[in-house]
Amino acid sequence: MDTVKYAPDGSRRCTGNQLTLSSRNVLPRQQNDAFNEETAMTPTIETPRAGKLIDDRAEEVIDDLLAVPGVDGNLNGSNDLCTDPGILGQYDYTLYQDARPCL
Repeated sequence: MDTVKYAPDGSRRCTGNQLTLSSRNVLPRQQNDAFNEETAMTPTIETPRAGKLIDDRAEEVIDDLLAVPGVDGNLNGSNDLCTDPGILGQYDYTLYQDARPCL
C-alpha cells in the first residue's frame, strides 16, 4: 500500500499544481490528503492458470489479497481468466461463472 498512497500515508511522489486540480495552487499536504482520499486500491485478479480459480487454494489467496488493509475491491481480468481453459470470450461458460463468486 506504501507505493499507492501519497505522503504521509505512503511513499508515492507527486508534483504541485496537478492538472486534476485544474492547476490550482493547493498546498502539497492538502493535495496529498485529497488524492489519498480519492485513490482506490483495486488489484486485478488474473492468472495463466485460470482453470484452477475454483480450487480452494485460489480462494484462500484471493481472500488474503482482499484482506490487505487499504484494498478497496478488486477487478478481474475476464479475458485472461478465460484464456487458459480455452473459453476466451465465453463469459456464460460454467467454469467462468463458477469462478466469479470467489473473485
